[in-house]
Amino acid sequence: MDGDFFSQMLSTDNALFDNSSALNTTYEPLHESLSSQTLSFHSDSDSQPYTTFDSLGYVHLHTKDGDEHTVGRVENQEFWATPYDHTDYVGRLTSDWHILDAHGDCVGYVDHNCVVHKPDGEVVHEGSNSALSGASWMLFVGMGGRP
Repeated sequence: MDGDFFSQMLSTDNALFDNSSALNTTYEPLHESLSSQTLSFHSDSDSQPYTTFDSLGYVHLHTKDGDEHTVGRVENQEFWATPYDHTDYVGRLTSDWHILDAHGDCVGYVDHNCVVHKPDGEVVHEGSNSALSGASWMLFVGMGGRP
């Protein structure tokens, strides 16, 4: 992987940060934080369970009991269930914020407020602070991180 996770995320034509690409809304910057070398794109911690990313792109699942588990990795908007090698592809986030599973089927989408929906429009998760964190929630929490 060339460069670090943060650089890759910023270099994807700002699709992950520019809300105007979803539903033709006005631009509203999404919230991201960089602290102690940990990039935190995450679901709201009040909405358990939730996911976070570290600076290498590893996806961490946080549960109600306070446990944290590395459940996968994200690279170039693609999610992998096995964090240390690319063997279990789980799905990806498209440039128009649709969430596809490992078979290429749409399993949901993220709207301009970073709310995660099933394909039929039903809200399944609120509290994400980016389209990528919404997709990680859907793939690793909503679908259990299975290919």
